[in-house]
Amino acid sequence: MGPKSDPNATTAEDAAALRAAGLDDREIFESTTWIAPRLTFATVNDALGAAPDPELRAKVPAAVRTNGHVRQVTVHSCGCEDASVPAAPGSAV
Repeated sequence: MGPKSDPNATTAEDAAALRAAGLDDREIFESTTWIAPRLTFATVNDALGAAPDPELRAKVPAAVRTNGHVRQVTVHSCGCEDASVPAAPGSAV
């Protein structure tokens, strides 16, 4: 079981894998209700091109920064910024 790009594609097998990992139905429900708003927030940030402040970005563990979870921001001489999200290792580009 891996990440889903379509939440409607979640299957009974996905839930069974979570149960096999030790989660009960309540924990699966609680996880879902915490993850859904976080994904919404991240989607809005991505749509707006928002990036973490440099101070916050500096506190993110290197493993997270290098796995495509933190935007790479290029500041040009004009002061404008280009933000991009690098592809996760092993993903098709």
